[in-house]
Amino acid sequence: MFHMRSVTVRELRQHFPRVEARLRRGETLEIRKRNKPVARLVPMSAKPLVRPDFEASAKRIFGDRITKLTGTEIVAEERKPY
Repeated sequence: MFHMRSVTVRELRQHFPRVEARLRRGETLEIRKRNKPVARLVPMSAKPLVRPDFEASAKRIFGDRITKLTGTEIVAEERKPY
């Protein structure tokens, strides 16, 4: 059976670096006040945020073509009739 570790509100306030270290190790902690559970701290996933490579996408779509107008100017040109 899984037993969740707990810390008190006082411990959390006075020894946050220790609590943070436990979270970084992957521990889920129950926060207690007057021996009653009030919250649960769950560690963030260790998966790094992956951002799309817009430059590579643009190169794949447009190749080495260089336009004389910016995207904003192209949209403005297209909207003129309306």
